[in-house]
This record gives sequence, C-alpha cells and structure tokens, in this order.
Amino acid sequence: MLSTPRGLDLVANSPDIRPTLPFGLSPRVPDLAFADGEAISGFGPYRDYNRNHNAFANLSKTMGHHSLKFGASFNYYTKDENVNGYSVSNGSYTFSDSGGGTVSAAPSDGTFYQEWANFLSGFANFGQTNIDFRALVHQKQYELYGQDEWRIRPNFALSFGARYSLFQAPTYGNGLLTTFDPTRFNSSAAPAIDSNGLYVTAPATPYVNGILIGGKGSPYGDAVQKTTKNAIAPRIGIAWDPRGNGKTSIRSGFGMFYDSPAVNSMEQFQPVNPPFVQSTFITNTSVDDPASGIASVNLTPPDIGGVLPNWKQPYSMMWSLDLQQQLSPKTMFGVGYYGTAGRHLVGVLDVNQAPPGAFQSIGLTSPVGAGLPTQKLNQVRPFRGYASIDLFSPVFDSNYNGLQAQVRRQFSSNSTVSVNYTWSHALGTATNDFRAPQASYNIAGDYGNLDYDRRHIFSATYVYTLPFLANQHGLAGHVLGGWEVAGILYASTGSHLTASLSPDPAGLGLRDPNTFEGGHPDIIGDPNVSAPHTLTQWFNPSAFAAVPAGEIRPGNEGRGTIVGPGYFRWDASLYKNTHITERVNVQFRAEAFNVLNHTNWNNPASTSLTSGVYNKITTARDPRQLQLALKLIF
Repeated sequence: MLSTPRGLDLVANSPDIRPTLPFGLSPRVPDLAFADGEAISGFGPYRDYNRNHNAFANLSKTMGHHSLKFGASFNYYTKDENVNGYSVSNGSYTFSDSGGGTVSAAPSDGTFYQEWANFLSGFANFGQTNIDFRALVHQKQYELYGQDEWRIRPNFALSFGARYSLFQAPTYGNGLLTTFDPTRFNSSAAPAIDSNGLYVTAPATPYVNGILIGGKGSPYGDAVQKTTKNAIAPRIGIAWDPRGNGKTSIRSGFGMFYDSPAVNSMEQFQPVNPPFVQSTFITNTSVDDPASGIASVNLTPPDIGGVLPNWKQPYSMMWSLDLQQQLSPKTMFGVGYYGTAGRHLVGVLDVNQAPPGAFQSIGLTSPVGAGLPTQKLNQVRPFRGYASIDLFSPVFDSNYNGLQAQVRRQFSSNSTVSVNYTWSHALGTATNDFRAPQASYNIAGDYGNLDYDRRHIFSATYVYTLPFLANQHGLAGHVLGGWEVAGILYASTGSHLTASLSPDPAGLGLRDPNTFEGGHPDIIGDPNVSAPHTLTQWFNPSAFAAVPAGEIRPGNEGRGTIVGPGYFRWDASLYKNTHITERVNVQFRAEAFNVLNHTNWNNPASTSLTSGVYNKITTARDPRQLQLALKLIF
C-alpha cells in the first residue's frame, strides 16, 4: 500500500516554504492546526509492504490398511511500514486564540479571528517528532506434521497424528523493537513524582527504566519476547459405521492447534516507546524558524506498551462427537456436539494500574474525576515514571460448547431442503487482541459471554424445481418450463454486549484516555428482563447501578450481560434453466443409432461408407466430432 503526496503538499513543489525545523524538513510541508478553525494537513509519504514467502512439501504413501502423510512448511514474513510517523515527523504548527508576537497585546477572545491574526503574523506553537518511525518486522515459522489413517476394519477407521510448530518471535530489521519488561524495572532508579503526577525534574535522557530493546542486551537476541519451542499438537479421530451398511456414521475427534497471532503487537506502541522516538514541542515561536524557540520541558510520564516478554504461544483444543443417519434413501439426519477451549489467548493488559484504594494514600478523596485526578495516580502506580503500560499478553481464556442438528431431504427433480439448528454458548475473558480486563489483577472478574456468542442459530436452505413442462418440449416448454426457486433463511439471537461505567471507584486509572480498559457497573438484576427493546432503549438500565459510595472496588458486572437485537435474513432467488442443445444431441444420437444398426462395423468394406467416413465415425469422441462425421453421411 503506497500513498505519495502530490502538488503543493510537497516541499519540492513549494519553494517558498523553507522553515528551519528542529529535525529538518520531511518531504511534506508542515501541517496547520487551528483550535477554532479547520486544520490544513496532508498525508504521506506512506509505505506499507507485506511480503510472505512460503515453501512446503507433502508426501503421501499407502501401505496396506494405512494411508500415511508427512509434510513440512517454512514461512518467512516481512512487514515494512512507517507506522504513524507520516503524520507527525513533518511537523505541525498550532495557532492559538491568545495574542502573541506582533499582536501580543491582543487579548484571548476564544475565536478564530485571533488565531488567524497569529497565523498572519507568523506566531505559532510547533511540534515535531525526530524520525518517521518504520516498523520493519521479520518473522520465521517452521512446521512439521505426520499422520496416519488406519482402516482397522472395513467399517472402522482411525486417524492420528501430530504437528510441531516453531513460531519464532518477531524481530525488527532496523533495531527499533522495544517493549517493557517488569522484571528489569529498578524501583530504586525511578524518578520522583510530584503531587500532580508529574516528574519533579525531567529526565536528562529518555527514561528507559525496564525498557527492553531487541538486539541490545535482550535475553531473546533481536527479539523482545520468548519463543515457544514445545508446541506439539496431537490430533486423533475415528469414523465408524456400526452396521456396515453405509447408512450410519459415527465420528469423533480431538485436536490441538497452535496459533501465530498477527504482528500488530509489534507495531502498536513502538512509535511512542522510548528511547528512539522523541517529540519536541516549542511554544511562542515563529513560523519561519520554529527551531529558534525554546522547547517546552515535558514533565508528563509517558504511556508506553509492547508485548509481554514471558510469551506463551496461544493454542486451542477442539473436540467433537457426531452421528449421521440415513433415514430413507432421500432423507438424512445428523446431530453432534462440538467443543473448543482457547488457552493463552492474546489481549491487552495494563501492568501499571494503580492498586485499588491507593489514591487515598496521596490525599485524594475521590478517584472518579477525569484529567488531573487520574494523572495524580502516577504517584502510586507500581512502575513509577510511567503512566499506563499496555502489554499484549497471552493470559486470556475462552471456551465454546455447541449442539448442532441437521435434517436434509432430497425430493424428485433435484429439489432439496436442508434445516440446521445450533445451540451454543461461548464464554471467556477476552474476545480479540485489543480487549482488556477492567482490573488487570483480576482477569477472571471479566469472565462472561463473549461478544460473538449466539445462543440460538437457525438456518434453512431449499431448492424447488417447478414440476410443469420439465422436459421443455416445444416453444411453450422452453419458455414456461425449467423454473427453479431457491433460498436461504437465517435467524439467530443477538450478540452479547457489556455495559460501561465512567467512574473509577477503585482508583485504577481507568479514566486515562490512553488505557484500553473500561469501568463496569454493579449488576443488580437481569438487563434483558422487562427490557423495552426499542431503538432508543434496548435493555433495562435499572439492572445496573454504580458502586455504592464508600466501597473501593470495581463494578461486579461480568462480560456480555446484555443480549443485543437478534438477526433475521431471508434470501430468495428465481432461476430459469433452458435446454438449448438437448434436441440437437438427441437428433445426433438417433442418427448415429441408425448408422450403427445398418452398418457392419466388423467389415467396413461391406457397407456403403467410405473408409474415411467409417474412421471418422468410429473415432468420434464427443457430439461435435460425431456431428461432423454424420454430416458426411446425411
């Protein structure tokens, strides 16, 4: 994916725009931002290259009652993307509504007029990052497998095997990969934090206490996380026809499957992590020479993130037991149980949440406000010197259990009806890579219905061929015959939703705008009972309540307590099938039959056919060849 600026947005095409910037000019001119007006900004240059190289080999061998398969694969993936530097490394001017420069006497009027005056006078604030950060990800994956399908008896087969996966930890080709390692944090080297949650004195160099850098002292080499080397996944299954008549099938199986998550965890926080990316903000400076101003001292502890160094490879276990029975030559019934369990699933965990109630030790009587009170929690966070520390962590679980039933009926003239029903329940602590628990110290407290849980699912498909004029004889048959009605009916109960609550009664820091977590209320009833189920109010809000005053704890609501609107869909289609060549082919077959009945094929000389025509007819392989041969006769 490529995006290149054009026109006057490029410095090369705007010779009159040559400001002196702290980190030099990028290919794109700086952006303009107005508090009360529209911003003027561009995009790019942006580059996103994804290259996937794969080599694999498979071998199959049948030995008596055994069908053996072996295989291996190698995958080398690279990703090269300037993640978000394209929007900040070119720099940005901000024009405030307060006076300054040649109009310093002008009061702040809170309108665009003063901002425009500052723009015309060349008075601005300016910000820029030092580099256009590139995520240059490299990852190698190796897999081996072997399996055997053993037909022990004509009506019983056993399949078993195993797969070994080595998913090497991703690395960066430019040495900019970082994360936070709690085990490397030195509390004695943490900076002092004042009563507002700010540095007492700004660190002289980027604060890197606990920061792990790939290739620079990392115990994992160029990576910042451990590589799992024992990912062996067994599989076993059976297929049994107990009566041996082909009308009954019982199948069961179990398998493990290791997963290699997307590398977004290698990109999400890298452009803001110290020490490589540095931002400069200069106030009250000039448009033509922002670097001449004095950079503001940033005393705010940063929000950082990365991947948990003590990595465990995510995997799932799946099992099933199903029965299929032919009830009649045209009717089949099936029923089965299917289960799944996910372990070490990836989600976001803020390892720097303030302990519950710690806000009281710094003189706060209430942690619920936004802004300054949340910032003050930096005084009591476990890893002092940072705000939130969000790590992609393989510490979440899920499970699924489902009962499925199917009936399929075949009618005459290719008409069929298939009806399916599933009852299922999906539970877990997180639903995707960016989900985070309310309280990092109590992941189990978020256990509940997953977002994608659908308790009841019904589907039906049908194909009905209209019986009249099916042979399509004559003009009327071709026009009125051959019609077919088909459709799909789908219905399910709704997805599961989780209520949120703005206050942070435990003082965890949930109001920090950079954190992934959100607060939950207390649940005091069933939100789906006595619910209005209208567009403006779907669930019963009286089923939720704020944590009582004086209780210092998170809300007790689990995940997915609200059942959202159900889903219904019906697709219907009308088809027309017209026989175009049937009459021609029938005629050819009839003519060929006559030739066959009046020709002695064992003695071509006894026929009235020439040897050339005889050979063409006897070697005809399809109706078109037969047509050419018959034209020589008729």
